[in-house]
Amino acid sequence: MTALNEPAAVDVSTEWDTAVLDALDDPACDDCETGYLLNDPERLATIDRLGLHGHLGDPHLDAIVATVAAVCDVPLAVVNIVTPDLQTYPAELGVGSCSTAVPDGLSFCAEVVRTRKGLVVADAPSHPVYGANPLVVAGVIGAYAGEPLVYGEHVIGTLSIFDSVPREFTTSDLDLLRAQAQLVTAAVRLRALEAWDPLTGLGNRPMLLERAERALLERTDGQAVALLVLDVIGMRDLNATMGTPAGDLLLKDVAGRIRGACGPADSVARIGGDEFAVLLDHVASGDDARARAASICAAVRGHVEVQGVSLVVDIRWGLTTSHAVTADELLVAAERAAFEVLTAPDQTGTQQPLDDVAELAAAIDNGELVLHYHPVVELSTGTVTGVEALVRWQHPTRGLLMPLHFIPLAEASGLIVQLGDWVLRTGAAQAHEWASRGLLLDVAINLSPLQMAAPSFADHCLAVLAPIEAPVERIVLEVTESALLDQPHAREGLIKVRRSGVRLALDDFGTGYSSFSYLRQFPIDTIKIDRSFVSGLGENADDDAIVASVVGLARNTGKSIIAEGVETTGQLLHLRNLGVDAAQGFLWTRPLPADGLERWIEANQQAGWALPGASPSLPPGSRRPFSPDEVEILQMHVEGASLHTIAAALNGAGSRTSVGMRWHARSVAQVISPPVPLRRPHQASHPPPRELKRPIASTG
Repeated sequence: MTALNEPAAVDVSTEWDTAVLDALDDPACDDCETGYLLNDPERLATIDRLGLHGHLGDPHLDAIVATVAAVCDVPLAVVNIVTPDLQTYPAELGVGSCSTAVPDGLSFCAEVVRTRKGLVVADAPSHPVYGANPLVVAGVIGAYAGEPLVYGEHVIGTLSIFDSVPREFTTSDLDLLRAQAQLVTAAVRLRALEAWDPLTGLGNRPMLLERAERALLERTDGQAVALLVLDVIGMRDLNATMGTPAGDLLLKDVAGRIRGACGPADSVARIGGDEFAVLLDHVASGDDARARAASICAAVRGHVEVQGVSLVVDIRWGLTTSHAVTADELLVAAERAAFEVLTAPDQTGTQQPLDDVAELAAAIDNGELVLHYHPVVELSTGTVTGVEALVRWQHPTRGLLMPLHFIPLAEASGLIVQLGDWVLRTGAAQAHEWASRGLLLDVAINLSPLQMAAPSFADHCLAVLAPIEAPVERIVLEVTESALLDQPHAREGLIKVRRSGVRLALDDFGTGYSSFSYLRQFPIDTIKIDRSFVSGLGENADDDAIVASVVGLARNTGKSIIAEGVETTGQLLHLRNLGVDAAQGFLWTRPLPADGLERWIEANQQAGWALPGASPSLPPGSRRPFSPDEVEILQMHVEGASLHTIAAALNGAGSRTSVGMRWHARSVAQVISPPVPLRRPHQASHPPPRELKRPIASTG
């Protein structure tokens, strides 16, 4: 309820419509039309989504009400959000409160919302309808003017000015009010853009904190506020293996699952790259909160198909119903609960079944793990100089599983050391096998921080490599920034590894501590620039500057540079212009099995098609590289398969063309006999693809 010295919000118009007076005199009409518009569910949902409740402290809105009050010479001005039972003021001058309740049929603002028109009342005390408004009767309001705030299809409120005595508002006053109302709408729209995640359509971290702060302020004595935090497991591995577009698709799917499992009044937000949060509304008890959280988590977990690959979504989650004082404290408590899942496996709903651990251990022993290799391309020549070994699990019933489905379990259970030994042994053996046939490729193998936790990790790694007789100069161990600093014995161990001839690469540079000083302390040969900086090249000046700085640092310290996550030719050109040595990414190919990688290299180099990245310019008629699917098509064609048979085989394996369509005989034919560009008479066409000697094998 409002005090008598606090005015109701008012809306402005250039003229008073007598039809409006007639409607207001008809109670039935007023109840029907006004009630319908004010209670429109979509309109109320828009207001709730925008978070326009109470005073916001928004400097743009505060400046607008101050401007109209000063120019129009009025003591009171408000941005007023109108709901059926309450009018709230996101910005106000001279009112002194955040909200007002006005009897039905007597509200200036509700009438503006109903008619979607501005309203001017020069003499409120003598007005046949508004003269009965309690604040008019009390002598607080003598005149008002207001304009509707139109957001999308809905009028969410008004920009209003009041005087305590009857007066005429000039045309200049009303023109200013109308223009400032448009600025209010623009400010609200800007606020919405700042408060919502553009990828998922959910709120973001600031929005969540604002909602949580409001919930804490509005709770009654002894009442708790419940906050659920969900962390999608393995997003980093998914982005590395399938590319960021696939990761974005998964995040959108997860966002939809969370939103669908929540109530209409729950606030859902994406608060980090792979982290979501739900502020639960009207929680009856701790048990109620836990039951609702478990229901949401159950809806999120499960299978999802992304780019033709079946993935299993798993999450780590934490719930707090603490009596926190601030929103930051509430969020910290929920995030701590999610983090403690890894160290307290008895948390409800978070423990991995022992059967899963046993199954993974058996997979390591039974040969169910496989390595796929992502090529590293030298940018000055366009040649493949190395690969990064990436582990997959060929599950007997679930198919090919990406690392996000089992690496977190391996780390939590301690199996990561055994799994890491297998990767190191298998990758080194592949380097040896390639070298024996004259294919000299560096093989990079990732070391988990948990593998480096043991003081003797260096001796252990060298002992794993010793029986294989692999060319140590072809083995590269990749470590992360955090692992270097978190393990006190890391420096001594890495020095021992480097002295053996094995080279070292610093992975995901720029995402951790990013301190240049420690690069001189550790025997690092190569810096790998994280994909998050590569994705913004040419569009984000900060990313350009960061990459240029890393290149300069590498040159001054004698280290080579590899850029990760290259997906466009624009990124490639920027990297080459900045002086980056090599790169890897989906621009060339996805990670491939060993035999698939060999066929890909053979097809691209022996068919005379240069790989992207070569400098200087490619010779006339040069084309992009064959994709793995195109290599498969050429092999089947050489073996005599018909166009229809090839298309059916590709579609049956879930493959699609570069534009996402199913394969047909015509699209297969275009791969086998691509359109020949116009040439001068002396230019020769490409020779037909040579017969590939290796047998057909799936490229995953």
